[in-house]
Amino acid sequence: MHLKLPKTRAVFLSFLKTLLRKKITLQETANFFKKLSYMLASGISLQNALGVVEKSAAQELSAKIIQVRNNLLEGRGAFDAFEDFPHIEGEIGYLIKVGEETSDLGSVFMEISRYFEDKIRLKSKIISSLSYPSFIMVICFSSFIGISVFLLPNFKNLFASSGVKLPALTQFFIDFGIFLQLYGIYVVLLIVLLGFLFKRALKKEKVKEFTQQALFKIPGVSKIIYCYLHLRIVKVLLTLLGSQVPLVNALSYVKKVCPNTVFKKGFSCIISEVESGASLAEALVKQKIFSPLLKEVVIVSEETGNLESLLSGLGSVFEEELDGSLKKVTMFLEPVATLGVGVFVGLVAISMLYPMTELMNSIK
Repeated sequence: MHLKLPKTRAVFLSFLKTLLRKKITLQETANFFKKLSYMLASGISLQNALGVVEKSAAQELSAKIIQVRNNLLEGRGAFDAFEDFPHIEGEIGYLIKVGEETSDLGSVFMEISRYFEDKIRLKSKIISSLSYPSFIMVICFSSFIGISVFLLPNFKNLFASSGVKLPALTQFFIDFGIFLQLYGIYVVLLIVLLGFLFKRALKKEKVKEFTQQALFKIPGVSKIIYCYLHLRIVKVLLTLLGSQVPLVNALSYVKKVCPNTVFKKGFSCIISEVESGASLAEALVKQKIFSPLLKEVVIVSEETGNLESLLSGLGSVFEEELDGSLKKVTMFLEPVATLGVGVFVGLVAISMLYPMTELMNSIK
């Protein structure tokens, strides 16, 4: 028994250390690849560039850089060396492989940095647009739970001893508060369990597809998802084509990183037709899910031969549409959230003031 305790303690401390360990952010990764790009452009070898960047990096990032450098010293290629590096997956890993094969890692690292920065900017816009309505809703919900659990049940004995008949609304709040006092922990556990089960269910393609199709039917939300998916498709495709990745391979990786199953099916059909000899425009036009603007841009690009520049402009259009959609949803949610708080406060006030008034009248 005594022999097992140190081992158990070591395992617990290791788990706690892992839990508290600071994660390497997307911004740190973007800055890392930008520095590498500048150094490689100045003629420094990849191993020496990694050594220079490692000296000024934070502890967690420094450890990962040392790991990459050791992989290179063992004779592994850049693609394999960066295999376990944070945020390097899917199309980004393929970009490193392309840069290694074309001996142009400097340009590829800059493309990767720009891709991460675009991703950070997009995420920041979505969070900033929805932060205020979310904050109001959290405050409203927290206030509702706090008042129901800690305030209203205290008036139960007072009203019961006075013989005042409670309105249905007051009785509901009091009963709800008592219920949460008795079973609140089980309610929380049930919500956590349901969230866990739902997250696992989303891994199944049918459940995932059903949920995504349901989101497409919600006004306002569907527009945001639609613009976000098109923006991500354009950005990834632009990054891959800018690194001289063949079109079919680029489409395959766009399909892999696309989070929507409906769009994935569309890309599967497009890739199949392109591999059979059809042009990208011909294959894209047949898929109704994609934006007409995207189709027109691809048609024009095949006539002019400047797909990358047109995609760059299209990315700006989708980004502006996404900003506009987020602002519309925010403008709708802010007054709704404020109204919700007002209604909640009003209901609580009514549920308390009415029986208190009746109590005062009975005393008189």
